[in-house]
Amino acid sequence: MLILPGHTDAVRCLSYSPDGRRLASGSEDKTVRLWDLPGGEATVLKHESSVEALAFAPEGDKLTTGTAVGEVWSWTVPRRRRLYHIQAHDGGVRCLAHSPGDETLITAGWDQTVKMWHPGTWHQLSVLQKSSPSCTALAFAPDGKTLAISNEDGSLRLWDRASATLAPLLTGQLPLFALAWSPNGRLLAAGQADGSILLSEASRSQAPLRGHTWTVYSLAFTPDGRTLISGSADGTVRVWDVASGQEKRCFRWHARWVTCVAIAPDGMTAAAGSADHTIVVWDMDDN
Repeated sequence: MLILPGHTDAVRCLSYSPDGRRLASGSEDKTVRLWDLPGGEATVLKHESSVEALAFAPEGDKLTTGTAVGEVWSWTVPRRRRLYHIQAHDGGVRCLAHSPGDETLITAGWDQTVKMWHPGTWHQLSVLQKSSPSCTALAFAPDGKTLAISNEDGSLRLWDRASATLAPLLTGQLPLFALAWSPNGRLLAAGQADGSILLSEASRSQAPLRGHTWTVYSLAFTPDGRTLISGSADGTVRVWDVASGQEKRCFRWHARWVTCVAIAPDGMTAAAGSADHTIVVWDMDDN
């Protein structure tokens, strides 16, 4: 287990680079730290407000960050320089995601809009959602053809890129705050405010995964799709066997909320970030 110190406020988001050599973390301390793995040396990218969301572009040479004042910034990873930024939302950026195929960017803001941006020019292409309730999480399917959008009212919808239509998948009674697709794109996991995790496959819901006692804020599948990890406001990281729905491990490393989790592309390591300012990286073989 490796503890990455340095942030001076809550860690809000994590992302591994596609080659697994770097881990990016965004924080309320107005910085992104680019950690070189496995050693943990960090480069600091300064922002003007809290960093609420981030993601590496699929090619891995760019990092996109979203802030609490609605700005989206683009950084070149090799040189650690800011390329440009846009005012994407009236209010903070809540989450963002790149399409796996063409790097098209989707952002969701506290202004209750979900927007699509051209990957090269950052020109706004369309508004996918412009109404209450507010979007809480975004996740592209591995083939990039479908985008899952969850909302504070517990609804979960799928946006089909070919038809440019939104179709309901789930209508729940509890807000959803985390989404993750399995690597084969058949299973979608969603974390609820009560700590349960919903699993949906081909519009059919499976029995929820239960163990967390408070909101699930982040989810990630291993590359083989057999294991799911979850981070929760109850301060724990839990490791699940997807086939059986059984909890394999429960880690209690953090003193406060676990706000984000991520798994390396090779599945060998995973990371969790917390409101206690720390990041823990561990070997998945320990699970």
